[in-house]
Amino acid sequence: MSSNPCIRRSLVRRMASMLWIAAGLFYLATMTGIFIGGNYLIERNLEKQARQLLPVFDDLSVPLFFSPESSALQRIKSYATPIADIGLVRVYDKQRLRVLAEYRKPGAPSFPLLTEAMAAALDLTGMPVTHVERTFFLGQSTRAFAPVKKTVQTHDLLDFDGNTHSETSETVGYIEIGMDFAPSRSSVYPGVLITIGILSLALLAGLTAFIRKMRRALQPLLNLQEPLARIAEGDFEAAVGDGPADQEVETIRQALRATILALKERENERNEAVRAKIQADEANLAKGTFLANMSHEIRTPMNGVMGMLDLLLDTGLNASQREFAHVAQSCAASLLALINDILDFSKIEAGKLDLETIPFDLRHEVKTVSNVHALAAQNKGLELIVHYPPAFPYVMLGDPARIRQVMTNLISNAIKFTAKGHVLVEVKADAKPHGRCRLHISVTDTGIGLAADRSTDIFDKFTQADPSTTRQYGGTGLGLTICKLLMELMGGEIGVDSQLGKGSTFWFSLDLALASTPPEKPEPVMLAGLRVLFVDNHPINRQMMEEQFALHDIRADSFSTAAAALSALKSAAVAQDPYSIAVLDHQMPDIDGETLGMIIKADPLCHGTMLILSSSLSHTSDVQRYARAGFSAFLSKPVPQHVLIDMLKALYAALKGGKAQPFLTASSLAEPQLAENSDTRPFDGYRILVVDDSEVNLEVVTHMLKKLAFHTNTAANGRIAVTMASTRQYDLILMDCQMPELDGYQAAAEIRAIEGSAKRTPIIALTAHALEGERGKCLASGMDDFLSKPIRPTVLCDMLACWLTPVRSAQAPVEEMQNDDDLESIQQMFGDNFIELATLFRNDSPKRLSALHNAASRRDAAEVARITHTFGGSTSSIGAMALATLCKKLEMQSMTGSLDDIEAKLEAINKEYEKIDAKLRQMVQTAQV
Repeated sequence: MSSNPCIRRSLVRRMASMLWIAAGLFYLATMTGIFIGGNYLIERNLEKQARQLLPVFDDLSVPLFFSPESSALQRIKSYATPIADIGLVRVYDKQRLRVLAEYRKPGAPSFPLLTEAMAAALDLTGMPVTHVERTFFLGQSTRAFAPVKKTVQTHDLLDFDGNTHSETSETVGYIEIGMDFAPSRSSVYPGVLITIGILSLALLAGLTAFIRKMRRALQPLLNLQEPLARIAEGDFEAAVGDGPADQEVETIRQALRATILALKERENERNEAVRAKIQADEANLAKGTFLANMSHEIRTPMNGVMGMLDLLLDTGLNASQREFAHVAQSCAASLLALINDILDFSKIEAGKLDLETIPFDLRHEVKTVSNVHALAAQNKGLELIVHYPPAFPYVMLGDPARIRQVMTNLISNAIKFTAKGHVLVEVKADAKPHGRCRLHISVTDTGIGLAADRSTDIFDKFTQADPSTTRQYGGTGLGLTICKLLMELMGGEIGVDSQLGKGSTFWFSLDLALASTPPEKPEPVMLAGLRVLFVDNHPINRQMMEEQFALHDIRADSFSTAAAALSALKSAAVAQDPYSIAVLDHQMPDIDGETLGMIIKADPLCHGTMLILSSSLSHTSDVQRYARAGFSAFLSKPVPQHVLIDMLKALYAALKGGKAQPFLTASSLAEPQLAENSDTRPFDGYRILVVDDSEVNLEVVTHMLKKLAFHTNTAANGRIAVTMASTRQYDLILMDCQMPELDGYQAAAEIRAIEGSAKRTPIIALTAHALEGERGKCLASGMDDFLSKPIRPTVLCDMLACWLTPVRSAQAPVEEMQNDDDLESIQQMFGDNFIELATLFRNDSPKRLSALHNAASRRDAAEVARITHTFGGSTSSIGAMALATLCKKLEMQSMTGSLDDIEAKLEAINKEYEKIDAKLRQMVQTAQV
């Protein structure tokens, strides 16, 4: 047997041992059952026999109670002696429980005397009693007791028949019989032992025969041990055996034959690769000269490609087109850099390569290189991870082009030689004196790895880790040589840590001086307190996200599985502390991110959580599908820190403002928001707070303000507006008047009370009321001006110009309510965003109408007025003026407390809404086509 503790005994011995153990347990259980069952039968038989003997000895003992006779005791003894199971017979008198007569068989067990308690029980029942004495659940003796009664004749009593005598009985003593188990066992156990012996012999013979057959059945499998050992030593001529065998063994034989053939072919391929490398070495000198000449020729068309991409980016592109152009531009720059690398190699060898020492943004260089290779990683199904610590310094002095060149080579090699798993780019630094640091950048992959003897010469010219590498993966074997030469020129080091089949870590380190530019400080106040959930099965991704979230004071929790994340979302919602935003990784082992997002949106407990999908595999063409699934944004991996934080800020602002947020990507997030009219640029820099309980109104006003280059925040009611105004200074507030919790009049009064003698923020009323005295009511509450709905862009612009310019113009006239629908003008004003606005209105309106009908059925005039005010504002914002007029009339009527003929008015509103809904549906379908 081998000394290796991991190697067990032979299979045959293990199976035989298990059979013997099972048989032994069965044998033990059988014997135990026989002995216990036999003892039980003996016990029941002796107990029955004792009860049957009680009357006999009762009759024999009666004379002892009237006249002591030795003949009575002799009769008891003579009757008991022939019965082998009787061990004791005792006769007691009743008064003192004195033993009048006793018979004890020699060798019988001891039997205790009758107690007063037992005698009292016999007197009470008058029936025989038996009791079994046991030791370890096995019966040893049986005792039977019965009262002895005598009959009394009475002559001075008359019975009912006129007779002059009667009979009564009374207890005069007790009889006890003790039964011994030993004789019965002596007669029964020999037969039992004979039976057990026969069963034992039969079991032993059966097991022996079965183990022999098992050995013969397993012998063909055992015969494969020697061929396998020879194959492991490299002998591919070993025969795996022939002859009869079971189906499973024959399958193993065929698999071994196929393995031997494959190993032979691989050995031949290795020999061919060695010959090919020799030929490649002979052609390398000529190839190097050819590539050096060709690189000059390639530079000319490459410059044209890059120039045309620059011109293309200056044209009007949508978000996807701009992202594609940026990627193409980055790839072209990378290709040009690789062409330059070929020239650099000749310069390095000639000692004519000059290095730069300029300030550069290391974070930007790492991001640029990773973005260039993100698509290649995505196409192979790999996860490209970039770990740049948030608090790490990033402005340094050095040669950024050469550092980028080394990173590009290491990352591209890692992607090239990795079939599955991930590629991790990690940046570290150790502080050194005099404003310097030791920069350390590593690229770790889960690819094919390197053998230990190849780790040193992998940086030699035209060297690959394996002769077959060039044919399978491509490459010249020059890239790592250039990296090593560049590191030597910059005073740094480069190396590799690897295991064959387990991946590699290529790294380089060098000393750099830190630039005097102060590090960028985060904005913790913007996202402080935001609760975010992050799901990714990769621990490195979770660690990096946790670092970024902690730097911005975000309350974040990370999970490795979708099931754990879903449970946490539900628990947080039940605890009244829900997650505001969830970042879901697309590729997860149990439930993918897209499916998890749809589950979250379908759950009433957590459907309000905004979702971001991050993926290294999805294309930008999939974003419409993600938007339909309920996601608010999409990020391609690797995700730069500032892009993720900017996206969280955008979604958080939309969440706090209660407004609809268009689907975001990294490109749309970075898309410049330019005003359409240069005359509106003087408003750039102003921040306005828009307050309205209607999402449609908020979307309309916010869109108008963005076109005027304003920065906006939103609030869904007066209470939120007061809180926001007390924590931040706004240049102007647009305040709706009719809102739940706190209306516009009360909110304006509280804001004025908070301001006190400080700078007064202009508050403009937004209301659908056109009644006399409405302006005065607004001014009395602390507002500064009055703007009637529906709001038109020109009127809004003039109103804002009055309050945000040094000279205030005349007040804008209040527009009268129109009756003609103007949906086309609203569509033209919003452009591509009209689909979102119309969808928002169509989703919101049924809830408003349902609430209006419920309020009318309760005859709640105040609630009817509030709902029609809000719904009327939404309808006017969308351009449905006829519907807005109907809502205004019902609002004015209900404000007086009258709900006369309200059913007819509701019917008219329903019919008008159905007409508007159908028209909006048609306009949306046409726009989408």
